[in-house]
Amino acid sequence: MIPPWFELPLTTRGTEIDPTATVGMRVFLRYCEHLRWTLMRDEALGLASLVEAGHFFVVRSQTLELRQRVGQGTPLSARTRLESAGRSTSSVLHELRDATDGSLVARARVLGVWLGPDRQLARLPEVYKSAVRAQIAQHPDLAGPAPLSAHGDPRDDRPAAIARVQGDRLSSFFTPPRVAFHPLSLAVDAPPAPPSPPVFSHELVVPPRDLDVFSHVNAATWLAYADDARHLAAEAGVLDPAVARGYCVRAALFYAREAACHDRLRVSLAELDGPLATHHALGAWITRGDDPQPLCALRLDLAPGARTVTAPTLERQGGLP
Repeated sequence: MIPPWFELPLTTRGTEIDPTATVGMRVFLRYCEHLRWTLMRDEALGLASLVEAGHFFVVRSQTLELRQRVGQGTPLSARTRLESAGRSTSSVLHELRDATDGSLVARARVLGVWLGPDRQLARLPEVYKSAVRAQIAQHPDLAGPAPLSAHGDPRDDRPAAIARVQGDRLSSFFTPPRVAFHPLSLAVDAPPAPPSPPVFSHELVVPPRDLDVFSHVNAATWLAYADDARHLAAEAGVLDPAVARGYCVRAALFYAREAACHDRLRVSLAELDGPLATHHALGAWITRGDDPQPLCALRLDLAPGARTVTAPTLERQGGLP
């Protein structure tokens, strides 16, 4: 029997909070990947034996919307729904809700490509497609990978903004203020071709620690590269620090090719949809060497207002004794 959702309990951890004492976008991308690995082990989907034989999913695109910033120790109800299945592609929807009140914390749509041991497109097993059809039948109002928007408009791209802040313990490591954001759509297009020259660029070399089990840069790590670049751009005075260092409310990632250990990458940034101070949208394009074609293109929607709660160091208090 295929359930309406595949569900899994999670709890946020102290090792996952950032300087705002809350859990950020990259961690939720990792949570979603954990959900998919768990899903692939489910016997009802018929994927486990094929994975052991060398088949696997590669993420082609994913969009994650963060609706709340929560701190450590937050119990989450994480669930996944199969949305569609073609010959070699499948779309899934993830939701992560606060287990105490059911409020939506994050949601994501992920499109994956099923590859065989030769790393070529492979046909999805019929038992998996049957499970997709069973879940679609249980969600007739949400059948297929239709655009998700809380306002009925699939292209609702209003500026990212804070809706409310709950709690007044601004410097608490354990119970920081809970920040909620206005909803955005999961229907996001890839940013257009990068401008020349970009507003800002940053180079890096892929370290061994960034490789996953498939020996390429993990899907969530590309966001880390873009995040580093936007913070460096703020330090360089290229982008408004109030926005560039703000909350990442939505991230859309579009993957074209892999990156491996020791690859030299360039992250190029540019504002999207007008002045960043108004629209809070930033495009990031990651290229390799002298090749101008992006390996990964990202759209980041940012909301100003992030506040660091890290305790002052001894140096800030006047130096070591």
